[in-house]
Amino acid sequence: MTLLRSKLGDWLQLVRLPNLLTVPGDPIIGFFSWGSIRYFSAADKGYVDIGSVLMVVPCVIAALLLYAGGLVMNDLFDLNEDRRERPKRPLPSGRINVKVAAIVTVLLLVGGVLAASLNGPLCASIAALLAVAIASYNAGAKRIPIIGPLNMGLCRGLSVFMGLAISSSLGLGQDTPAALLAWEKLSMLLTWPFYSITPMILYIAAVTHIAASETKTTPMRIRPWLPAGIVTVWMCCVIYPHPVWDSVFDWITLGIIACLPVLNALVCGWRLKGSPAPSTVQRNIGVLVGNLLLIQVAVVYFNSASTNAAIEAIPLALALWAAFLFFIWLSKRFYAS
Repeated sequence: MTLLRSKLGDWLQLVRLPNLLTVPGDPIIGFFSWGSIRYFSAADKGYVDIGSVLMVVPCVIAALLLYAGGLVMNDLFDLNEDRRERPKRPLPSGRINVKVAAIVTVLLLVGGVLAASLNGPLCASIAALLAVAIASYNAGAKRIPIIGPLNMGLCRGLSVFMGLAISSSLGLGQDTPAALLAWEKLSMLLTWPFYSITPMILYIAAVTHIAASETKTTPMRIRPWLPAGIVTVWMCCVIYPHPVWDSVFDWITLGIIACLPVLNALVCGWRLKGSPAPSTVQRNIGVLVGNLLLIQVAVVYFNSASTNAAIEAIPLALALWAAFLFFIWLSKRFYAS
């Protein structure tokens, strides 16, 4: 029993258990685009069709499998480096067999694509493209300045895109003219990236750029402040299109939900200024990754608020908040970088 628990702990270390909590929110915020809200929520009646919301579950599972597969693949490609710099991790220490890890990587990636296929060929295609992006990053792109961080950001952006792909096919009836159907889908796929996919790519690219210093002490210069700047613009893009709210409660909610991820990123920036020690970088990388949960809360809440469906979004927002608190607890027991 003790051996089994130890092996499970090694695998949970390998897939960065705290980070997995940030993954389900990617396709969820893609799904909670204006288009999907318009299709599956009856804004005038104030309710949400839960059956439609559950359609995002296969893509959530796909995102988790692909993310976990990417992390195991990352440690396989970094095995020689980890033997020098992180010898206590599961693969370099020999606690997990390298061949077994390679097989598990393939199974996770294939399983991710198959799970996404349950939502149709478009989601499956995006999942396959995500698998390619993961392999590209791990195989060498991560060592190329600018390209590497953007490649990592693209991986999370494609995860968001899977959720958007579901929403592009919801709610338009069988009698909808083909031309109108095509135009609705095209308009969503062209406009929504500016509010969710692009900021996700840039935020993760900025965090990855900082993570390049997690094994050595180097001057950070402007890097620590990039995530906070991107989150600030992201929150403005999410809030701006929505109507001005009159009640004090609405504005208090607005301030708390929108400002928390910005403040969290600013605190990390302050801790990372100058030439921080590698341990400080690693710790704050974990916090910045966990900050995605606070960002996801804001995106879900404000996009549902625009259709008077905010009440229905509150349980989901609270679940993401709970995941953030659980992330903090787990990050003290498992490494996240």
